[in-house]
Amino acid sequence: MVSFGLDRDLIGSFRALESQAVCVDFDGTISEIVGDPNLAKPLDGACEVLCGLAEQLSRVCVISGRPVSFLLDRLGLPNERAGQPTLFGLYGLEKWTRDSGTRLPHDLDENMHRIDMVRRKLVGYIEIEYPTAGVLVEDKVYSVAVHYRDIGILPVDLEHYVNSVAQGEGLRVIEGKKVLEIIPEGLPDKGSTLVEFCKGVKGVCVIGDDQGDLAAFRGLDALCASTLKVRVVVSGPETPGELLDLADIIVESPAQALELLSSLTN
Repeated sequence: MVSFGLDRDLIGSFRALESQAVCVDFDGTISEIVGDPNLAKPLDGACEVLCGLAEQLSRVCVISGRPVSFLLDRLGLPNERAGQPTLFGLYGLEKWTRDSGTRLPHDLDENMHRIDMVRRKLVGYIEIEYPTAGVLVEDKVYSVAVHYRDIGILPVDLEHYVNSVAQGEGLRVIEGKKVLEIIPEGLPDKGSTLVEFCKGVKGVCVIGDDQGDLAAFRGLDALCASTLKVRVVVSGPETPGELLDLADIIVESPAQALELLSSLTN
């Protein structure tokens, strides 16, 4: 691994390729982590950088656990720009392009009742057990997230309840930065989404910061062996050590991640 600014050889090699793909996370990567997930917003200039990349590179996307509607609202992609990044919401469950709008490639009808059941159980439990403790249930329509950033350490009883309720409905739990997310089994993760999006390009740069980005980093291994793979981690006190171990480049903040993204354009 190298720190950005000390060795730009890998970035130079990436820029020299005839076709490249760039895939970025949202929270903690082009947006600062905030206590209330509803207040997250991209860094100033992030939208312009993504559109600039989309105009010059073969493929550019944002892959996030956020819904596409959230990403569209926060990024505010300008219609007049020729280049527009593809947006993957809910780890790839939703896909948005300027030409086709938002699509939902997977049939979720059979899961909606179970997601709703888990959501109602969690809201009821937290209202009783954590009425003033700053635990937040986020309704993401096709998944549900429990945020506990305001209380710092995940209480054992809350973790046990989230896992037991999810398992009881045949759902799975993904852990992130101060968040537990419950999603249906068998749906795409960042790895499978990235592999499908990046097939055929000569180089892929992935930027992430969280547990969910491990799947994206590992997904790179499924691409052609000759593909140049650049794994960039935005480091912070909550960044998983396993993610840092896989990094080719480490940056110290979303601002540095945006600077690196800017360096990929001519």
